[in-house]
Amino acid sequence: MVPCEVCERPLEDGRLYELGGGAGGTLVILRGVPCLLCPTDGHPRKFRTNDFAAKLSEAVLSTGAIPLARTRRWKKLVCHSCGRKLGGEALPPDPVSGDVTVDGAGFTVEIFAPLTRCSRCGSVQVRADPRVSLQITQALTAALERGGLRP
Repeated sequence: MVPCEVCERPLEDGRLYELGGGAGGTLVILRGVPCLLCPTDGHPRKFRTNDFAAKLSEAVLSTGAIPLARTRRWKKLVCHSCGRKLGGEALPPDPVSGDVTVDGAGFTVEIFAPLTRCSRCGSVQVRADPRVSLQITQALTAALERGGLRP
């Protein structure tokens, strides 16, 4: 049981309805984020584990829960679905979303970023080159900070 830093009451399991953050041309919205809350409004909120933010970033960028183009050999982007080299059309930023699980709790992540369509399979996905991937990580951090979450 973790006590509140302000009033010493035990923190309770809870969820935050919606958190948003942005970086560059990328916006991230998190829905139903699990956390520890004090029953008294306005008191600090905490992550369930100290490495929650790192696990969230890994879940978004690496697990395939959200359609992101992948960087392969020689920094070539490949399709999330079929694995072929992307040379497809660029699309304006639009939302893509998926459900991720961190520390056994599932919630939704929505990303507004530049998209691309695979010319082979037609899959629409975030054009996650290294710059956009960094912006996604920064936007995730900003969203968690706006929600008042800290280790």
